[in-house]
Amino acid sequence: MTAVKIANSVAMPAKLKLSPAERNRKNLEVALYYAAHGLHVLVADSMTKKPLIYAMNRAEESITRQERAQIVADCEAKGKPAPIQIGATKNPKKIRAMFKRWPGAIPGHAVGADGLVCLDADSKDNGHELLPPLLQKHGALNPNNPAPATWTQSGGFHFYYADPLGLYDNTAGELGDYGADVRGGAGGRGGYVVCQGAIREDGSHYESVVDLPQAFSAGRIPELPPAIETMIRSGSKATKPATAESAAAERSNISATEHTIRQAILSGALPNGIALLDPAFGFDIEALAASSASVAAAVDCAALGDVDHSAARLSVVTALKAAGATACEVAAILMAGEYEICGGYVGHVIRNGKIIERRLDASGGTFDLRNIAREYERAVVRKDRSEVFGAVEDEAEIGPQKAKTKTGLTLLTPDDLDAIKFDPDEYLIPNLMKKGNTGFVFGEPGGGKTAIMIDLACRLSAGIKWHGKTLKRTGVLYVAAENPDDIYGRIKAWRSEARKRGDAVDEMAFAVTPDLIELGEPKSVSAIIKAARELEAKFGVACGLIVVDTFNQSIGSRDENDTRDMTVVTASMKAISVATGATLVGVHHTGKDKGRGMRGSLVLKGNTDFSICLDAKTMKFDAASGSKLRTAAAGTPLKFKLNSVKMGVNSDGEAVTAVVAEPKMERRTDATEAMGAVDEEAAAIPMPDSLQDRVAALVRSVEHRASEVKAEGQAVSDVPVARTDARNLVNAERNGRINSKRDDLQPIDRGTFSRLVKKAIAAGMIGAKGADLYFVPPVSAGRSAGNGISVASRGDAG
Repeated sequence: MTAVKIANSVAMPAKLKLSPAERNRKNLEVALYYAAHGLHVLVADSMTKKPLIYAMNRAEESITRQERAQIVADCEAKGKPAPIQIGATKNPKKIRAMFKRWPGAIPGHAVGADGLVCLDADSKDNGHELLPPLLQKHGALNPNNPAPATWTQSGGFHFYYADPLGLYDNTAGELGDYGADVRGGAGGRGGYVVCQGAIREDGSHYESVVDLPQAFSAGRIPELPPAIETMIRSGSKATKPATAESAAAERSNISATEHTIRQAILSGALPNGIALLDPAFGFDIEALAASSASVAAAVDCAALGDVDHSAARLSVVTALKAAGATACEVAAILMAGEYEICGGYVGHVIRNGKIIERRLDASGGTFDLRNIAREYERAVVRKDRSEVFGAVEDEAEIGPQKAKTKTGLTLLTPDDLDAIKFDPDEYLIPNLMKKGNTGFVFGEPGGGKTAIMIDLACRLSAGIKWHGKTLKRTGVLYVAAENPDDIYGRIKAWRSEARKRGDAVDEMAFAVTPDLIELGEPKSVSAIIKAARELEAKFGVACGLIVVDTFNQSIGSRDENDTRDMTVVTASMKAISVATGATLVGVHHTGKDKGRGMRGSLVLKGNTDFSICLDAKTMKFDAASGSKLRTAAAGTPLKFKLNSVKMGVNSDGEAVTAVVAEPKMERRTDATEAMGAVDEEAAAIPMPDSLQDRVAALVRSVEHRASEVKAEGQAVSDVPVARTDARNLVNAERNGRINSKRDDLQPIDRGTFSRLVKKAIAAGMIGAKGADLYFVPPVSAGRSAGNGISVASRGDAG
C-alpha cells in the first residue's frame, strides 16, 4: 500500500496474538532497527504510553551536564532511583539496557530530535478521514517521493516530513480542524510518537505503510508543502474545537477582527504603533515583559537565538490584550515592526479602496493581518505558551498535561558538580573545539585559511596527530563553495605529502561537495544533514566536522552585515550541528578593522561558540585578534608552514604546484594553554633553494596574491601585486624551512629579490609596471600582459 492510497482507505490494524516474550522481543527489534538507521529512541509504558525515561523528547547528546545533574538531584530529592537513561538515544547498548529494565515497554521516537515533524491524524477526531485528502490536495502524498507513514493502533495515521530547523512544536495550528496534531520541535519542545511496528500489551500495533527508518537513512523524507506549513504556523490552538460549529464560530470571530483592522487601515483610523509603546500614551510593554519571559525576549531584540516567531508574537499579543489593548492597537504595534523576534509584517498597499498585501521578506518569519487577527482572538485561550505545550504523548489517552512552571533558580552545589560525569571525549580537538559546536576561522585573503583548514580536516578524517595532540578519526564533510578545483588539488597534494611523512591516509573518512548551499534555507540545511548521514553510512564513522569554505559564498542573497539575516543563518548552523552532532566551521574573512575580528554582523560572533583568527600562518586565540573561545582558554598561538607541492608539469614543461599547510612545531612547547603539552617536533622536510626554485616561488606568490584579491570576472593577469607583498609571501614560504644541507633558509633581502624579479621578467613569467608586478599565464607568453606592460618571451629562468 502506498501513501497515496491512504487517502481513500480507512482501516484499523488487526490485533496480534503474541506471547509476552514474543511481543517484548519484537519491540526491542523495532527500537534497534530505528537506532541502526540513525533515529533517536525512547521507551514508554505499553498501555498508557507514558514515557519511562527523563527528557524523553530530546536527543541525549544535546542535554548539558547541568541539566543532567538537575534531573539526578530531582530524583534524589523525591526518593526515586537514579535514572538509567536521560534523553532519547540511538546507542544499541543503552536501548538494550532500557528494555532490560522495562521488558514490557514499547519503543517511541523523539521526532524533533531527528529534524522531523509528524502529523498525527487521530481517528477519534475523524483525522483519518479529514487529513489525508488535505495532504493529497496540496501534494504532500507524492507517489514519487512518498512521505513515511504508519497506521496507528487506533486506526489513525502518522505522516512524517522533514523539519531540520525545528520549526514546529506540539500543536495543531489549523490542522486541528482536520483532526490532526503536530509532533515536532528540536530542543525538546516536541512530544514523541510510538514507533512503527511497536506492539502493545493488548496486541494492538502500529503498522508501517512507508518505512520511516529506511527513508530517513536514505535522506528521502520530503518537506511539507508551503500551504500545509502555513496552516500549522499561522495559528496554534490550545484545545481542539469540541464541534464543527465551534470551529466555524472561531473562524467567524477571526474574520470579523481582521475586517475591523482592515477598515481602520482604509479609513486612516489605525493608531500610531510607535506612540502606543510610550507608557505615557499607551502601554508599558517593559512592565508587561517583567511577568513573561517570552515577552521579555521579544522586547530585547538582541537576544534572538532560535526564533519561534509565532510563539513570540502570541506572547506579545496576549500581554497587550490583557492590558486592555484593542485589536487595532495590537495590529498597529505589531505592524510598527519594533519586535524583530515576532517576525516581519508582510506589508500592504491600498488599491481601489482595497488592501493588497505583498510579501516584503521572503526569508520566513513573516505575518499578515489574518495572523494578527488570529493571534488576537486566540490570545484569550492561554496566557503563555509554556502553560499549554508541555510534553504531549502520542495520543490523548493520558489526558492533557500542563507544563510545570519553574518558580526559582536551579542551584547546583559543589557536590552536585562533582557528581557530573566528565566525558573526556566531548572535544573534537582536545580542549579547543567541542563536538557539536559552531564557529568560524577567519583571516585576510592569502593568509592560508583554506590550506590550514584542509590540513586539520584531513588529519581528523585519518586520525593523525595535529600540533602534537592525538585526534580520533571522524567523518569530515568539506563544502567547497569557492574554487572547488583548487580544493581538489590541495587535498591530493596533502595526501601526497602525508604519505611521504609515513602517515596512513588510505582510510580517510573524507568527502568534498562542490555544490553551492544557502545557509538559512531549509532545503540546504536538509541537504547538508543528508550528506553527513551518507558520509557516516559510507565510512562507518560519524561525521564530526563540517567545513563551509567560504561562509560568504554559502549564504546566498543574505547580507552578512544584517542582524536578522545572520540570526537565521546561525540558527541554521546550529540546527545542522544538533542534527548531525558535528562541529560546523565557516571559513570567513577579516573586516576592515582587524581588531574587531571577522567581517559581518556581531551576531555571527555572539551566536556561535568560537571564532579563531588566522593571521600570517598563525592561529590566534586572544581577544586582541578578534578571536573568541567559549570552551577553551586563550593561549600561545599555533603556527603553520605553507609548502608548495609539485603536482605535475604542464605542456610548457613548467611545474604546477599546490599550497599545503602543516603544523610548525617549535622546539619549545607551542600550543594553546588549554591543549596542554605537545609531542616532540616532527621531522622537517627539506626545500630546494636554487635560483630557479626562488624564481618559481616568486611567480607562485604573485599568482597566488592576484587570485586572492581579484574582483569577480577579473583576469588574474590584470591584478597588480605590490613588490613588498610578493617578497613577504616568498619569505613566508621559506620561514621555518631547511635546505638539503639541513640549514635554515634565510629571508630574501631586497637586493636579491630585485634580481629575482628581473629574472622572472626576462623569462616572461611576470610583468612589471611601476612598483607593481603582474602574473603572466603561460599562454600569454610573448604578448602584452595588459595595462601597457611589456614582457619578454617566456623561457627558463637560469
